[in-house]
Amino acid sequence: MRVSPEGMLSLHIAAAIGFRMRVLELIVKMAPQTLWSLDNKKMRPLHCFCEKGHQGPASGPKCLEKMQFLREGKPNAVAAVDVDGYSPIHLLVVSNASFLLVHDCVQWHPLSLCRQISSPTSGVSTVSDFRYTVPQGSTPLHLALHLHMTASIVQSLVNGNPDALFLKDAQKQAPLHAAVECGSSEAVLKELITSLWRGTLPYASISQIN
Repeated sequence: MRVSPEGMLSLHIAAAIGFRMRVLELIVKMAPQTLWSLDNKKMRPLHCFCEKGHQGPASGPKCLEKMQFLREGKPNAVAAVDVDGYSPIHLLVVSNASFLLVHDCVQWHPLSLCRQISSPTSGVSTVSDFRYTVPQGSTPLHLALHLHMTASIVQSLVNGNPDALFLKDAQKQAPLHAAVECGSSEAVLKELITSLWRGTLPYASISQIN
């Protein structure tokens, strides 16, 4: 039974608001299939939590536990995308989630770090209008740089899948180019340059290069 014009079920709404674990567990116990149901934007409850739920007033300190519950032991859940091509990891980055959540999500499905978003088609975003201003083809790493996220989150994204360092968005910008244009911090630039150096020169040492 759909409970909103957007096609959201009760679990979608509970996840988006950040209700307590016992509420999420009760809904899933009553209707297990809702865990993987899609709304009109092809978002699962996990997407709703990653987009907004971890910021809710009732979210509390157990956000990681909730995210893991909504993922329910299936790594591919982290790779599923909505109509705009946003996976849960994209949404965590866009909504400025904590390092703990981003890092955990990265470990579950590294390939999702190379997924590139498409142009938005789903109407006004519940996070912000940010998804309408980033270049088409952005990866989670591109998004993190545009949003000036911390060097630790950038490092987690890079370490999760170094291939993302070489992907370009629709404006033909690789992450390092995007970082320079966005005015990223010295710590972030250092992390990107060091990772690129390691990726392109895996057997070289500093002494050999000098």
